[in-house]
Parts: sequence; C-alpha cells; structure tokens
Amino acid sequence: MTNFSSTSKIIHNLSYLLKKKILFSGNFQDDLPVKLESIFSITHTIKYSKWEKLRSITKKKIFFGVFLPEHFSKICNTIVYFWPKNKQEAIFQIKYLLSIFSISTEVFIVGKNKSGVRSAKGILEEWINLEKIQGKNRCTLFYGKIKKKYLFVLNNFKKSYFWNEIYISCFPGVFGYSGVDSGTLLLLSTLDKKIHGDVLDIGCGSGILSIQILKLLNKNNININLVDECALSLYSSKLNIKNNNLKASVFSSNIFSRINKKFNLIISNPPIHNDLKLDFFVLKNIIKQSKNFLKKNGELRIVTNSSCFFESYFKKYFKKFFMLKKNKNYKIYQGLN
Repeated sequence: MTNFSSTSKIIHNLSYLLKKKILFSGNFQDDLPVKLESIFSITHTIKYSKWEKLRSITKKKIFFGVFLPEHFSKICNTIVYFWPKNKQEAIFQIKYLLSIFSISTEVFIVGKNKSGVRSAKGILEEWINLEKIQGKNRCTLFYGKIKKKYLFVLNNFKKSYFWNEIYISCFPGVFGYSGVDSGTLLLLSTLDKKIHGDVLDIGCGSGILSIQILKLLNKNNININLVDECALSLYSSKLNIKNNNLKASVFSSNIFSRINKKFNLIISNPPIHNDLKLDFFVLKNIIKQSKNFLKKNGELRIVTNSSCFFESYFKKYFKKFFMLKKNKNYKIYQGLN
C-alpha cells in the first residue's frame, strides 16, 4: 500500500468496499482500482496511458472512453470516483455517471482538498446527498446514494467558438475548452505553406493546430494524424475535423505508443502538469523520441514554457535546433532531424 496515492490509501482502507461490485472512475493515480480485492470491479478511464498500464497488469475489466457500455451500470452497485483538478471535467463525468446508474446506487467521491473536491456536496445536492465521512492527509471522502437520476444532454456541456474562421467545439477537460491559449497561438503563428507530407499532432486537444494546417494548405499535399491520450480530446478533435469539412486520422496514443511510421513534421503543445504537480515527462519524452519518428530532414516543432530551459535536451537529441519564437510566457522550439 505504500505506493498508493493519498486518495487511494483512503479507499484501500474501506473494508466495506470488499463486498461491493464497484465501478472505479475519475482521476485515480495508481493501480488501486485493480488491486482492491472487491467481489467485482470495472475500471473506467478517459486516459489512454492509464488504460495501457492497467491492461498490462490485470485481467479485470478496464474500459477506455468517454461513455460506458450501458450494461456496466447494471452490473455494478457502487461508484468510486476520484475527483480531478479540473472542476468542469469532474462535473461532466460524475453527472454522466449519475445519469446511467440506478437510484440508490452507492457513491464514494474522494479527492485532494486543493483539487476542489469539497465543492462536490453543493454541486451534486439535487441528485445525491453527500456526507463527508473522512478527512485525512489533506484529502476528503464523501459518501451518498443516488436519489435522483441526472438527465444528461451532451451538448449542454459543449463550448463552441470561432477562431480565424475555424469552428471549434470542446468538452470539459479538453485543452482549449476556454479558448485558444497563448502558447497555441504562438505555435500557430509559425505555421506556413512550406509544411508538407506527413504530419503528427501529439496531444491534439481540440485539434486546432491540425485544422489550421489543413486550412492553410487547402487540404493539399498533406496527411495529418492527430493523437491524444484523453478520450474527451479525441472526441472533440473528431467533431471539429468533421465540422470544418476536413479529413484526418484521429486516434488514441500514449505519446508514441501507437505510432508506427515516420513524419515530415511533428507538432505539439504538450501538457506540463500531472494532476496538481508540474511535470515535464511528456515534453521531455517527445523531444527524446521524436528523432525515431521523423523522416530525413523532418522537424519537431514544440511549445515550452518560457521560464524553462530545454536547450540541453535538444542538443542531445537533434543535429540542429532553433528557437523560432518567444513571448513572455512561451517559446517555440524547432528540432531538425
């Protein structure tokens, strides 16, 4: 148990759960969902990296995607939900679960206090009476039973906007949900008509980078693959590609885990946080591994935070690299293969 996160330790100590048929969902940070010896469990995640990891160590049911197969809600009598740092993502997920599970289903919601988990009681009071049953190590655990099913309408959670004649729709938890951030705008400003051939967009989010490339080149002489580990991002990207009358391949991948070809250009505005902590794992791995997935004279073009320095990483893994642009918050690096 020593390797479990603080939230998982709280759940692990609930012997009451061992007799339950559990659906685990939300922002779990370890393998507690498959290690807890309940009589039955299903683990639901929207993160492909977590699905990959758990599938490699267990034969228990692990499901990756935005929406669950309907019969899952009929098998389980208990929900254990790990509250994420993104409040809107949490509301989207938990309200979806409240719409598919039956009245009187038991619900446990656990999270770190700084994630905002303590707001769950007020947010969900119409559908479930939550009571705090434990507070430990700066975490809170709520318990309740569903008293009213939520009427889930997907479009009620969708946020749409226009940028540069591109129509974008996003769902909670997707990078770009609140608009185009300044790092993405800086990267977009470096794109030109010299781009050609095969393009890989890592951590595609809403899909705006790839859509702009396709629009810029009028769909000609370009083949784009968009990948992300988040099911909500993939759902949003597919929708946006379709709504802008474009064609591209969109699929799940844990960075390069499902990539089996080489590209003329790899672009990315990667995440630099893991849960509530600053984490450069994804960014560093993109820099490190890109050369293995670039064609001769291919390039990596990536966003980094302006306060962080990755020159030594680029120097180690690329023949040449340049800082194409910078502003007070971000830098755009180009690595040449």
